Amino acid sequence: MALERFKATVSGLLDEIQRHPENKAMLQEQLRRTLAEYEALGLPLPENYVRLSRRLEDEDADDFFDNVPV
Repeated sequence: MALERFKATVSGLLDEIQRHPENKAMLQEQLRRTLAEYEALGLPLPENYVRLSRRLEDEDADDFFDNVPV
């Protein structure tokens, strides 16, 4: 996947998350797969996408613990 196409895909997914927060979980999973696909090609992720990937992981962990009964 060319870098420009990759950036456009990520940007489009982020826009969709903003426009349709009700589909956030599905879109974030799609975003994770896109980032993983790029890394699987052996290409380094741009730093801003590394931070985005970490933030998504942190949000997943937070969401998990939000649903744990106390």
